[in-house]
Amino acid sequence: MQGLPYPLSSWAIVDESFSILSGHENWKMYNGLEFDEEFMKNIAEQKARHAELFLSTSRRPRRLFIKCVTDVSESKKTPLSLELDKARAEKIVSRTKRFHGRRVNWKNWRQFSAVADADSRKQVYDELVKKTPVIRPLIRAMFEKSWSVHRKYGTTPLRSYLESERITLADLKELVQKLGAAVRKPFREALQDFAMQIKRAPAEYYDDFYYFRGRIFRPLDKIFSKFDPAEMPVRQLKRLGFDTRRIHVDVEDRPKKTPSAVAFFVQIPNDARVLVKPISPYTDMEAAYHEFGHAMHCISVDPNLSLWDRESLSHGVAEIFSTFLESLVEDPRYLRKKFGLSDDQIREVTERRRFMELFFVAFYAANSLMKISFQEKKLTMDQASELYAKLYKEYVGFEIPGEYWQLHHVMPDYDLYSPSYLIAAVRKSELIKRLQSRLGEEWWDSPKTGDYLRKIMRPGANIDLDEFSRLDTGPFLKPILHP
Repeated sequence: MQGLPYPLSSWAIVDESFSILSGHENWKMYNGLEFDEEFMKNIAEQKARHAELFLSTSRRPRRLFIKCVTDVSESKKTPLSLELDKARAEKIVSRTKRFHGRRVNWKNWRQFSAVADADSRKQVYDELVKKTPVIRPLIRAMFEKSWSVHRKYGTTPLRSYLESERITLADLKELVQKLGAAVRKPFREALQDFAMQIKRAPAEYYDDFYYFRGRIFRPLDKIFSKFDPAEMPVRQLKRLGFDTRRIHVDVEDRPKKTPSAVAFFVQIPNDARVLVKPISPYTDMEAAYHEFGHAMHCISVDPNLSLWDRESLSHGVAEIFSTFLESLVEDPRYLRKKFGLSDDQIREVTERRRFMELFFVAFYAANSLMKISFQEKKLTMDQASELYAKLYKEYVGFEIPGEYWQLHHVMPDYDLYSPSYLIAAVRKSELIKRLQSRLGEEWWDSPKTGDYLRKIMRPGANIDLDEFSRLDTGPFLKPILHP
């Protein structure tokens, strides 16, 4: 291999410029704003060629090698992902049901489910699942593209994922299965109770995770509607000493805006952006705290690190700090002090959040195990859907059309992301336990918490996980198994 025709530092400057341009245009697309599709394709092509230039000369540093292989893969998938986004909005559409005057589609389905009656929700659920053959070839082509790129460079998406998350395949499977098995019984019991409370009937297969998330906190809507989800997380970060001027937030409801809250690291650490699409007051607050946790992470990374140490943040590490900040909206002391909730209202939040945590684990256990097998065995789409239906039945408890996973906002779009939510949930709980032992129950009001968090997040991809985490599931499971 010949070396680069210029210093690696110069290569990194050019690479980051492509990332910034791509991130800004992606932000507009996800935000439901006008964006330039051809520009996005052009930038993706240039970014892929630039990454390939490094790959043609070196395999070291290892972290940069993995980043470049991933960048080539993601860049070459860009035309497919743009086509998929368009198909979701224009073809995954209900023939009969409308929401705010617009036909229900993939992008407003969650909002519709939060207010619709059971018959309407069932009809839309069945309709959208039946339309998955429209997007199925695009999803498959994206995975095939990623496999092809990784194979060219002697690796696989699964191998890169495990290396980034610092976990073996055996340990990852064991962790997911352990969590899923632990919540199975208490989840089913809580599901029966809350289904009768919320819909006055037993839960059905179309009553998915996002339906309950949109409906379960309705008794608290009047309380949380008084607070601005774009403002409350900012106040919290300022209390901890963070400079929030580098965080932009958008909570407007646009027809083309993505249905899931998202954070964009447009340029680490100087430009973080948060999007939240309104669903219900408490859920919006929860989502805003989650995404501001990502933004907090972004602006805390040392700007003097190498590009690959700043940008190569694994999903499992990134989700630690989002779920960490989100956890504040279930902390009884925090809810009393910052939102003025009474003891009865706090009890409502705690019980409902516990149920959603149980649902989260059951749902993501099924999601994670399917995607692990999908990547490990390179399953066909039919095999993946068949396995997903089986796992969903095992962990969530319903027989569903297995194609449902293709309608998720993470499962089809990423090589492997779902297990990261579970890894992060465990590590987040360990981090909170450590802060409680050092700073007390109201650690969120101490400037020392901000100092400690910045110390942890500053090294970027070089984060010392051993500082606070042993992947001990106890601190995470205990509160939801034994409330």
